[in-house]
Amino acid sequence: LSFHISSDGDSVQYLLYRSPAGGGEATELRQFSWPAGGHLEAVDTPPGTDRPWSYVLASVNACRSVQVYSNQATTVALKVSPRKEGVFLSWNPPHGYRAGTGEYAIYRVSGEGSYTYIASVYPPDTTYVESLDALTGKGIKGHVCYVVRAEEASGNPYGIRGVSWSNIACTDFAARYRMPNAFTPDGDGLNDEFGPVFDILPGKYHLVISDTGGRKVFETTDPSVRWNGRDPAGAIRAGTYLWYMRYTDDTGKIMEEYGSLVLILK
Repeated sequence: LSFHISSDGDSVQYLLYRSPAGGGEATELRQFSWPAGGHLEAVDTPPGTDRPWSYVLASVNACRSVQVYSNQATTVALKVSPRKEGVFLSWNPPHGYRAGTGEYAIYRVSGEGSYTYIASVYPPDTTYVESLDALTGKGIKGHVCYVVRAEEASGNPYGIRGVSWSNIACTDFAARYRMPNAFTPDGDGLNDEFGPVFDILPGKYHLVISDTGGRKVFETTDPSVRWNGRDPAGAIRAGTYLWYMRYTDDTGKIMEEYGSLVLILK
């Protein structure tokens, strides 16, 4: 929390209050004396960052009578949920920016805590959908997290620019895939390899391909590794093959799939 305070000779103390955004009982958090330079900062950990909270600062005199209240400002609470088309993000607009909100920057948060910028959304919009196509190939294994950064527009009369970070919100995905039924490993750069294309990478994974006689020709536990059509002897033989796949998504569900494919040589 950041406050900019003008000089007030009657104020001897400042009281910080927190309340649920939209209404509710206010809680007195801390007391402050006159801050050097008129700039006051405070840190608060509210009971639940997945909902917005409102803050206000009151200046009081020696009798604890309120002289003036600051403007009321709210935090940004982000919610995410899986949809058929991708990940749906929604958040509340921050309240309290004198110049209004200028931009919402959306970031994907990795398991190591690094932030990857995705897109910007501009008011009055407070929603965004990251498509499954955008998530494909990002090394994501069924669990994605996001954070939103709200920035005040230019034009604040006090020469400042507010910035608010939302909570980090996450959601789980069951892995989904598309499996071709034929490929042509002839080196022309088109359909030269066979394997599933996952929207979200699975957890544990095992793919086995065999010929119609039951002889195994390919096996992998890496979903990024595909079959180039060669058998253990290095030969490429046209014909029908059988595949079996077993994988575990991040919800712990074990999936088993099987089917056939045709290796075509021109």
